[in-house]
Amino acid sequence: MRELRIDGKTVAEIALRMGKSPDAVKKKLGRLGLKVVVTDKKFGGTTNELIMPREMPSIEESLLKQAAAMNALEKPGLSKTEVSRLKAIVSSCIAYQKRLAEYIDYRGIEKELVELSAKYEALLKDEQDKAVKPRAAHLTARRGLAHDYGEAVKEVKT
Repeated sequence: MRELRIDGKTVAEIALRMGKSPDAVKKKLGRLGLKVVVTDKKFGGTTNELIMPREMPSIEESLLKQAAAMNALEKPGLSKTEVSRLKAIVSSCIAYQKRLAEYIDYRGIEKELVELSAKYEALLKDEQDKAVKPRAAHLTARRGLAHDYGEAVKEVKT
């Protein structure tokens, strides 16, 4: 029940899924310390507490929600309340997208990634150069020893 509520399911959805009455679900949610929405038939559901999502919605999710609300606004015969609710969804999606972009700072991340890539390539090149130099030095030393050995053999023979 806790998982369903945290995922944003309504009392009615939880009751249906668990085979319980909505009143029983409300009581259990209250005992668990989770938000219980008080319903007033005249004004609809109200609450003074927000459910925090586990993860922030992506830009794509926000854009999809915004597009769905904009499409719903095109339907004829919407009540003033529904139009107001849909406009609020569109506005909140726009604000969320702006804030998320600021939070993530795509440009800053991109710049840092380019810098880190350049540093990585330089380090990789240095490591490759270091690996080649000792081998070359080793071969040169062996050639020098062979040359010295050859000279020593010539001296002994003469």
